[in-house]
This record gives sequence, C-alpha cells and structure tokens, in this order.
Amino acid sequence: MEFLCAGASRPAAGTTDEQGNYRLTTFAANDGAMIGTHVVTVNVYASGSEADLPSISGMDSKAASKTMEDAVRQSARNQQAAAKALPQIPTKYAARRTSGLNKEVAAGDNIINIELSD
Repeated sequence: MEFLCAGASRPAAGTTDEQGNYRLTTFAANDGAMIGTHVVTVNVYASGSEADLPSISGMDSKAASKTMEDAVRQSARNQQAAAKALPQIPTKYAARRTSGLNKEVAAGDNIINIELSD
C-alpha cells in the first residue's frame, strides 16, 4: 500500500503481514508517513526470494545466460500461479484517482484501518 500526501516528495509505502497489520516507510525503515491528508492505494504483489535465484558462479557466460533465462521463465510461471492464489482486491484501489481512500495522518503514532469493499 502507498500513502501519498499532496506536495510530498515521495509516498510512504508499507506491506501488510498475515493479520493485515502494516508499518509505513517514507525515507527510513518504519519512519511512517508525512503529516497530512493522504490518498491511499492498495495492490497485491506476489513475493519472491533471493533464495529462489540460481547460482551462476563458476559457469561460463553461455551456461550462465541459459540458467538465468530458465530462472526468469520459471519466475514468471511462479508469479502467475501465486497471483491466482492471492486475495483479490478490487482494481479501483490500485490507482490514486480511483481509490477513494483518503486518510489523515497526525503527529505521533497513528492506527489507520483500511477497509476495502466493492
């Protein structure tokens, strides 16, 4: 998810955990969002791991290239499968102009619940 305040140089971004909790980062990890009214967008992304990447050390360039090409294809297949298994969020929440989510961030700690509906 992203929080963008009018006039801000960058949005605050966060990722939810399994319980739906999130922390926002703007400039440094978990530093929160700027004070003000924000347009909020929400997207679902499949995550990958660096452990999923093949090791190409010690391979000649042709073998390394083939290994990486195969890894990219497998990653695309994994992303497609994961996308089908992820929760579906109405597409209107993905764009600032259509999300309809406006949230106020005040000084100090904030708990801002985001409710999505069709």
